[in-house]
Amino acid sequence: MSFPSDIQDNEWNQDNLKMWSNSQVTTLHGGQLLSLEAKSLHVIGTLTQIFDSVGYLLHCGPKTRPYANYYLYAYLMACTAIELLGRCQTGVPDPARPTLEVGLKITGLEAINVNVPRNGVWTTYTYDTTKLVALRNLAAHGQAVATAGRRSQEVFLHVELLDSFPGKLMKAFDSYYEDLFKSSEPTKRKNLAVSAVEPVLYSDESGQVYVSPMKSAYEEIYQPGKKPSQVLKYTDWQVYNPERDRQL
Repeated sequence: MSFPSDIQDNEWNQDNLKMWSNSQVTTLHGGQLLSLEAKSLHVIGTLTQIFDSVGYLLHCGPKTRPYANYYLYAYLMACTAIELLGRCQTGVPDPARPTLEVGLKITGLEAINVNVPRNGVWTTYTYDTTKLVALRNLAAHGQAVATAGRRSQEVFLHVELLDSFPGKLMKAFDSYYEDLFKSSEPTKRKNLAVSAVEPVLYSDESGQVYVSPMKSAYEEIYQPGKKPSQVLKYTDWQVYNPERDRQL
């Protein structure tokens, strides 16, 4: 099943339409992709690559705790996927405009509860959107300061923060991918066309280490007819083990 070819050139972000029409981008395995098809596969492939990268960072064996060194960066990568989804879902044409908040709302992650000890009693701490944005900014800008809306925020990093991310992200990825095929409703395709997303040009002969997300999405998801969630490798981000970690 192919993506509907109902998006006209005047409905695209004109700044990057030429790049998405480039034969170097749209030619894959000897076949020719539509510009929108290439962009869709690039986004879906990028989302799944980021997801697996987060899971890989958090992967650890028994009696070890290496994830503690990488948890903040795993959170940053997860936010990158959420921001990309928000950008494409809503059709933001400005590359400088942040879309993390809308992405958190789309994925249902705008309020996350974790259990924290207070005076010997376990209580609930809520990460709202402001705290989540501030924590992302802390991770993204050299751990300089946790700010949101140019104001410092007092936040901390808890090992349960990412527990609910995988399930909600997989659901959001699958839903978005399915929406792109709905011939009766072109809104998601139009928003994707106008969104500020550009490809990374690649070549099998270049020696570069970056694997084209477009190529992997085409081979692992699009051709086999799978959902994005069905090809994800590291779907368990719950690295917290009470018997082990409460003693550390």
